[in-house]
Amino acid sequence: MGDSPDLAAAKQLMHGAKAEGFRFERIAEGPDAPVVGVRDSVGYRDEIYLAGFSDSCTAIRHKRFSLIVPSRPPVVSHRPDSTLMTTAAAAHHLGLAGRDSARIWLAQRGIRPVGREPGPSGQNLYPPRP
Repeated sequence: MGDSPDLAAAKQLMHGAKAEGFRFERIAEGPDAPVVGVRDSVGYRDEIYLAGFSDSCTAIRHKRFSLIVPSRPPVVSHRPDSTLMTTAAAAHHLGLAGRDSARIWLAQRGIRPVGREPGPSGQNLYPPRP
């Protein structure tokens, strides 16, 4: 007996995602268990969660940030064409509660800002990993 139209469509979508570089794995036991697909690129980590058409399907794109976390103060030469990370972005990347937590965490590890955003509410700017 052939696959149902929903199953055939799901297989076709997974085949297309695999062709685009996604790796899939089951996250529970059983042939109908949900699967997660992951694709890593230079700037992003893409995730697809498939629990079936009647349950849920989710796609998420995470932006990747590089952050220097040295054991001693780094020697950093700032290049004008590099992308800088704000304190809020560093907090999000590190999984911290907010900008103040990130600023303290970075300062305790000898990571100093290389600049500041303009304006009265501007944030500190930190260098990305070279």
